[in-house]
Amino acid sequence: MLLTEVECPNLPTDGILSSSNNKYGDSVVMSCSDLLNFRVPGGAVGAPHTVTCMADKIWDGFDDSYNKGCIPIECVNPMPNSAGSNTLVSRGSTVKFTCNYGHYFSDDSVEKEFDCDNDGNWESGGTTNWTCDARYCPPVLNITHGNASTDDNQYPSIVNYTCISPNTFPDGSLWRVSQCNKYGKWSENIPNCGGGYNSKL
Repeated sequence: MLLTEVECPNLPTDGILSSSNNKYGDSVVMSCSDLLNFRVPGGAVGAPHTVTCMADKIWDGFDDSYNKGCIPIECVNPMPNSAGSNTLVSRGSTVKFTCNYGHYFSDDSVEKEFDCDNDGNWESGGTTNWTCDARYCPPVLNITHGNASTDDNQYPSIVNYTCISPNTFPDGSLWRVSQCNKYGKWSENIPNCGGGYNSKL
């Protein structure tokens, strides 16, 4: 099929469209009759939004998960990777979010109170760029003459290291453990297995 024959799905008509064109390469300006309280999914608050039909039959710049051309300006609850103290989403609402296990805000806290601002963003302490992010340690390294139980380096993963007999760790043991902490560091610096030498990674 030629690219010129590709058509994207018809855009929702509950908003304002500059045209009904939907072929590959076509651009359509989407808007809402009340930009003070509604926005185009995928667009900025308070302004029309241009979307373009792509070769994969998807409108670039349009969030079709809402199945609407205009949606209320509100916040998303819950915030990704967190749980909210209530289900409020309207502007002016206050919600306390707690990050899921193993996730933290950038200031190392796991809980914050947020206000939904006029642009539909969660704001706390004058900032709207808060996210609950997973913490990672450096990649799990293999040890000489031994094995690591997992390559998972996300907090709070635990890695069991085992020497392959007859090799041992420098202290004569066959088994050592290291855990990824919330600061992105491994709890133990595991040495290689061998004949008693101590060559740390």
